[in-house]
Amino acid sequence: SAMACVMIVPIAVALPFYASMGGILGAFLAGLVLWLTAAFALVLQYFLPARTRAGAGYLSAMRLSLTVFLDAPLFSVWLAVNSLFCIALSPLVAFLLPGPAAATLATCEALRLRRYKLEWLGRSPDNARSRTPWKELLAQDIENLGTRSLSQLVFPWKH
Repeated sequence: SAMACVMIVPIAVALPFYASMGGILGAFLAGLVLWLTAAFALVLQYFLPARTRAGAGYLSAMRLSLTVFLDAPLFSVWLAVNSLFCIALSPLVAFLLPGPAAATLATCEALRLRRYKLEWLGRSPDNARSRTPWKELLAQDIENLGTRSLSQLVFPWKH
């Protein structure tokens, strides 16, 4: 709730103040507050999963959240849109499909996979960022879980 207040106060106080200033400076400062608040909201979507997964303190979780956001900002935007879509779709299907649980699960899994990539980059910083060896990084997960096909997902009793 404290982080929500940190987001709401700039929108409720600073944005109208700077917008009322008028001129280019007021528009620039109002836009800056708006974009910084939007970026902070995108960073915060990773905070609770980071705090839970890393088992670290507040600052470590914020640092991890910011690092994940800066690693892939467009992915963070897509994840936020996906979460909003899941939550908005839920009442339309009588809360039987996605819902908030699916949005939370997607964020947790996104953070887990991004941490694999960040840990790999930390071990070998000279590698190109676009050539992440996902097969190697996910080998342990595939070994633990095995492979599943779509038919096994839909009809688990047949296999």
